[in-house]
Amino acid sequence: VLAVPFGWMIPDMHANKQKADRSRSVVIDLPFFVDLLALSTQAGADFMSAIQKISDAAENSLLAKEFDKVIRDTRLGSTRTEALKAMSHRLDIPEVNSFVNVLTDADSTGASIGGVLKDQSEQMRLERFVRAEKAGARASQSILIPMMLFIMPAVFIMVFAPVGLQFYYGGQ
Repeated sequence: VLAVPFGWMIPDMHANKQKADRSRSVVIDLPFFVDLLALSTQAGADFMSAIQKISDAAENSLLAKEFDKVIRDTRLGSTRTEALKAMSHRLDIPEVNSFVNVLTDADSTGASIGGVLKDQSEQMRLERFVRAEKAGARASQSILIPMMLFIMPAVFIMVFAPVGLQFYYGGQ
């Protein structure tokens, strides 16, 4: 009877862990991909050919596989906007949604994709820096309790034990 709730929850926990790992992988790879896309498009490459080159070069990357699906969808007749929105829907990650929205807005307004990608790349680098600062702040807060429980008592023993022993034995 007690194993039934665990058996019911374990698949959900496994699926949530897989989703978190997948999201983390995409979020880590996305700034690098956007940088390379910006460089390629500013160098004169077409957006889709830049995606193709970058996804070919990046092996074993989940984001590269998703970009391959975007290329495949465009070859099968979808527009670039539809293919990118489908990728955004599949991944359902805020950073990817933002990236896709910026690209579709640039397409609809006729703005330069290279400039938009460069701005997006700078924004992602800034967000990555802020995320790293937050992680550092959390690390310093999480180490406070073990330090108070284990390190501080050892320091007090080392500093005050000789004084206590001298006081107890009367200075002999």
